[in-house]
Amino acid sequence: MHENTAKVAIEQDASDAKYFATRVLTVANMLQVPSSDEKTHRFSAHTLASGTLVLVEVAATDSSAKIIVNCEKMVIGTMLLKDIKTAFSS
Repeated sequence: MHENTAKVAIEQDASDAKYFATRVLTVANMLQVPSSDEKTHRFSAHTLASGTLVLVEVAATDSSAKIIVNCEKMVIGTMLLKDIKTAFSS
C-alpha cells in the first residue's frame, strides 16, 4: 500500500470526534473504525469501481492534525488526501 501524509491546522475547540468525522465524511463515504486512542480517528472504505481498499487516519494534537491516507492506488490516495486537507482548511 502507498502512504500519503499531510499536516493541517485545526480549530482550537476541535477536541471531539464529531469534528473530525464531519470533515472526513464530507469528502468521502467512509466508515469510522473504533480506535483505542481518543485522539486518533480511523476511517476505512473501498472504491466502487475496483474495490480498492482505502484507509484514513487522523491523529490530532493540540493545534494540528496529521492525516495519513493508505491506498493501493497512488492516484486515489493522493487525490483523497488533497480533498481532506481542503475540508480541514475551510
